[in-house]
Amino acid sequence: MSKRIAQNVAALLLVQMASYVLPLATFPYLVRVLGQKGFGRYSMAIAFAGYLQFLIEYGFGLTATSRVARVRSNSIELSKVFWSVGACKTILFLVGFGGLQIVSFALTKDPELRKLNALACLGAAGSAFFPTWLFQGLEKMKGMSGLMVGIRSMGAVGIFLLVHSPSTLGTFMAYMVVLTWVGSLVGHGVVLRKSGIHLVRIEAKTVIEDFKSGAVVFVSQVGSLVISNTCLLMLGWTRGEMAAGAYSIAEKLVRAAISLTAPISTALFPQSVRLFQTGRTEGVAFLRKSMKFALPPVALGSVLLFVLSDMMVRLVSGRQIPEAGICLKIMAIAPFSILLDNFYGTQLLLSLGHLRHFMMGTLGGAMVGLALQAILIPHWGAIGAASAFVFAELVVLGVFITGARRLGISLVPRMGI
Repeated sequence: MSKRIAQNVAALLLVQMASYVLPLATFPYLVRVLGQKGFGRYSMAIAFAGYLQFLIEYGFGLTATSRVARVRSNSIELSKVFWSVGACKTILFLVGFGGLQIVSFALTKDPELRKLNALACLGAAGSAFFPTWLFQGLEKMKGMSGLMVGIRSMGAVGIFLLVHSPSTLGTFMAYMVVLTWVGSLVGHGVVLRKSGIHLVRIEAKTVIEDFKSGAVVFVSQVGSLVISNTCLLMLGWTRGEMAAGAYSIAEKLVRAAISLTAPISTALFPQSVRLFQTGRTEGVAFLRKSMKFALPPVALGSVLLFVLSDMMVRLVSGRQIPEAGICLKIMAIAPFSILLDNFYGTQLLLSLGHLRHFMMGTLGGAMVGLALQAILIPHWGAIGAASAFVFAELVVLGVFITGARRLGISLVPRMGI
């Protein structure tokens, strides 16, 4: 692994630790102050807002990052990418925010929950506009890490200062709206100063082309949203906020573990794209070497999640919640399987341009996940939701591995996969 990649991994690891470990540190306080039901309500609002963040990001984290990596030495082309992607995000925000508020009004009878949904959407939009994709494409992740860590730290502090009861949750979420939007503006200022990007004229056809190029990745990533966010919302709508709270506690712990793998996959992607452009042999050799470095510690982490599940639930919630402990045991394999998903899907199939196999995996997992959610959640509640989540993720991995084998590629030759 090169020095630059190692530095980028370290910078992104710091950001991910701030993004998930800091909120994880606030778990005991939030669950105690909000209660299991209130925490379930908060988690449902965040999951609802995740649809808007997903829409605004629109797969640009992959497509725009890849384009920036290719044209970063050409300031004119780089500027065109920046302003075109910015126009796309603005359009998606305006359409998406309005549409989701209509959905919230139609499906939610509680005015307080409607307000939480709206505030969560605005905060998610601020996060989605942060130019992470540009930092990644320029491989200047070190420059953004301090700012993002500061934002996450201020968010964690805000929880302790502003959340004193379920009724004060709205105040905290309004604070997060301001924080994320200010952070996004500052992030743009930092990257514009360092990248040489300047104001250029972009044509409507350029924006349309960006929508088209991102559409395939956007559709292919719908699966992950369905598997995670829809699962939680369906659970809350059918089994109540208590069940959503139990599931959310387990899922947050799993997501914290998954987040520690994100810096590896994010830092590897620009390098994977360039190496596969050079030749398939170079790209495959790079991924095999990277897997030897990344997989063993993540596998150990999954084992620890399973073994220590009950203790971890008790630690973050202040009491034993059996349903949450069982959910955590079921989902403990997710950090390992999702990292494998990334190697076979994002790093391999997308770098080679085989979007069809990528879409088959994510959409196949989404369809399986939806079917299992509809069957399992009404009868098994949170445990059924956790089971649907894991099985859907394994379907995604299976399709990705099958796609790689059809291309004659094996990243783990000894196992034939």
